[in-house]
Amino acid sequence: MPECDNPLWPCAMTGAAAGLAGCRGVSVVIHGSSGCYYYPSTLLHAPIHGTFIQESEVIFGSEDRLHEVIESIAGTGERIAVITTCVPAILGEDVKAMLSRYDVLLVDSPGFAGDMEAGYARALSVLAPDPDPEDTGVNIDGACLLDPRSCGNVQEVQRLLHRCGVPVRAVLCDDSLERILHPAPFTLGTNTDVSSGVGEFLGGTLGFDTVRKTFGRVADRFSDADP
Repeated sequence: MPECDNPLWPCAMTGAAAGLAGCRGVSVVIHGSSGCYYYPSTLLHAPIHGTFIQESEVIFGSEDRLHEVIESIAGTGERIAVITTCVPAILGEDVKAMLSRYDVLLVDSPGFAGDMEAGYARALSVLAPDPDPEDTGVNIDGACLLDPRSCGNVQEVQRLLHRCGVPVRAVLCDDSLERILHPAPFTLGTNTDVSSGVGEFLGGTLGFDTVRKTFGRVADRFSDADP
């Protein structure tokens, strides 16, 4: 099992929760102990669910408890997303088989799988956004509920794009599930640590020189843009 390189930095499970909890219309379930639920719940300030498995589930299996939670929240969102944690992973439980009767997203992202950025990337790989080549807008990348500056960064990029006359299609990952699953073919970044890799990357937005270069590329792609 990989060692925890930095116990003070959020783990892969928390990163996956940060990515999925930013998708409006997704009900996120943390399949693990109470601590694995309360840690991301406290950091993200977003509604998530937990299975809160205890000693009996560790000994006899957590399938019944997982089914109970999923059935209790069925219909509350467009999709249910289950994130695995260290306990079921160490036990070797086949969570995918447990969920075979449900139409849910499964993100295998126990804490020891890596850091926050690795978990965020795992969540994006499961969502698998498919850019619409006919869309005339751009995406804003790098939004993350764990980043206290994320909201301000996104608002500033939205302001600049509005002044250029270029519409925003999707904010990854702080938008509706529909927009995130069907983004535009072009993307601007706000935080390279949580880059989605979706669409053609036109550049970042950190620093005046970077912004000038990025919006120059925007003008090249959008003939009606006014940079």
